[in-house]
Amino acid sequence: MAIHYLGDNGPDGTVLGLSSTEKIGFYGLATAIVQPSVTGIGTTTISQVGTTGKWAFATSTAAAAFVARVRSLQDKLAALGLVAES
Repeated sequence: MAIHYLGDNGPDGTVLGLSSTEKIGFYGLATAIVQPSVTGIGTTTISQVGTTGKWAFATSTAAAAFVARVRSLQDKLAALGLVAES
């Protein structure tokens, strides 16, 4: 079984998809999808509390927003087939 490469080792690299509306997928994804979008980072602030290595959010709302963003990114990576959910 031979390995096939997409790139040609050119100095500018390799691009998949001509635009954000072109569908792509990875790792045998049954249905390719267009480029997912995510909301901006916003103003969620994470700060270190003391010197013991604990990190905290200014509010529980900020913590929930951060978790929601991480989950959204995970869902979008899974939809592309780039990560497997277990």
